[in-house]
Amino acid sequence: MKSTNGIELITASLDYPELNMVKYDGINSIITFEIALISEKVDEQKLFERELNKCLNTYDKLRGVEPITRYIKTKSIRGLCLISFHRDIETVNREELKLFIKLANSFLSEFLIKNDLNYPDAINNKQLKRSLLDQIYKGSKTKSSYLVYRQNGRVIFHNR
Repeated sequence: MKSTNGIELITASLDYPELNMVKYDGINSIITFEIALISEKVDEQKLFERELNKCLNTYDKLRGVEPITRYIKTKSIRGLCLISFHRDIETVNREELKLFIKLANSFLSEFLIKNDLNYPDAINNKQLKRSLLDQIYKGSKTKSSYLVYRQNGRVIFHNR
């Protein structure tokens, strides 16, 4: 897999208002996708995690891939629940991100906090994404780390 896979997955993640945060740790080669839920519904979370793991195991078998890093972490903070999906950058792909989002919508849609924009074309604009990639490539080393999150309908991008 290309060493730029993490950066490309960051731009792909801009298409999903369900994602609360995306973190790319270039040093450890791990990308984290996070969703936020309005409540701490433990039963729904457990069911989601179980089904996600089943689907990911099947998906990996079909692809013939053995993930280096794949785990889910759940954290509750003052009535919110954050579910983080951690993956190694060498074996993850866009289709796996889509699977994570589709399952989150299937099992947790009524609890998901989506940061929908009133102007989705601005964020899904291919030229904007290409410009973002070009900016990152110019100033980055292959071992950089990035944090992307949404705040009040805006995407915040931070090179750490």
